[in-house]
Amino acid sequence: MSRKTAQFKNSAKLGAGILKSMALRKRMPLMVSFHVTNRCNMRCPYCYANYDERFENPPPDFTTEECLDIIDDFYRLGMRWLTILGGEPLLRNDIGVIVRHAKSKGVLVEIVTNGYFVKKRLDDILPVDFVCLSVEGDEEQHDRARNTPGSYRAIIDALETLKGRGPKLRLHATLLKSTIGGFDHIAELARKYGAEFGYSQVIAHDYNRTPDIDFSDDELRDFWRKLRRSKSRGLPCYNSDFVLDYISNWPAPYRKILKTEKEFDDYPGFRFLKCMYGNRYCYLDSEGFMYPCIVRGIKNGPNIREVGVEEAWKKLADEPCASCSYIQHVEVNSLLGLNLKSVIKGAKYILLPGGKARSG
Repeated sequence: MSRKTAQFKNSAKLGAGILKSMALRKRMPLMVSFHVTNRCNMRCPYCYANYDERFENPPPDFTTEECLDIIDDFYRLGMRWLTILGGEPLLRNDIGVIVRHAKSKGVLVEIVTNGYFVKKRLDDILPVDFVCLSVEGDEEQHDRARNTPGSYRAIIDALETLKGRGPKLRLHATLLKSTIGGFDHIAELARKYGAEFGYSQVIAHDYNRTPDIDFSDDELRDFWRKLRRSKSRGLPCYNSDFVLDYISNWPAPYRKILKTEKEFDDYPGFRFLKCMYGNRYCYLDSEGFMYPCIVRGIKNGPNIREVGVEEAWKKLADEPCASCSYIQHVEVNSLLGLNLKSVIKGAKYILLPGGKARSG
């Protein structure tokens, strides 16, 4: 079966899962982000994953067999899209085994990496559907933001290595005051390498809050509107038009989490997307904690080492949420809620050649 045929088939399975979840009003972890390690070769001060300084003192990773069993358990519960991340997931010597096992289940697989080990692990990651590379701007901006000289060159080497090799490429940037001027550079990288690009704001907790992420609501709104205008001019942004419009007109403070739908009444006239995190999406970290989303906080949920995957998933129903403005979550909520524009954009992203899915 060709890669394109498999992606079409697996995309249809995801769509069928969403419809089943809707029709039966059943919670299903259709999309899962699995942190397979806390080990990382970088020390980005704004990283949400470095809770309790995990990168300095990483707990033991799940064994290979445990990772495969976890994937099997999630698949039985309905998983149809798996995002593999860390830490730096390519630090695992068995990452190829994990990737190939996930692909054997017939699910869409994305891997998120800082690019450093792409050449070394190339054969292990070529089977994935999507590779997301984290880039913060031009060489000076990126290396400074990531506290790692040479990290930008690693991104370029990874792009050169992966271009035209099969996986779709996505460039992801963090919205930082020190790198916001690198917008045009990242967009040009995306165009050059047939990728798409986008930004997300940092979710600030006590351990990763820095002045570099302290944007006012007006500054955030201005940036999202700039990104929307740039996409209208043809830049290859991976966010859908609907989501960029939604975020640009978000009526509440951007940092505010609306925990109940009753709070929607405070902003009449705005049609909020209902949160699907903990309902059709979840995170699992390398210590075994399952939680709905990074906005609500890491370790904000049960541990599968204590109760198992299925029981942990059931327990997430006790932590409902209503809505927030974190753009990555808005995009997923829009897709899992079958918003037509987001579905069309998602289908283009999955099925069209790199750099062709700009509208929608």
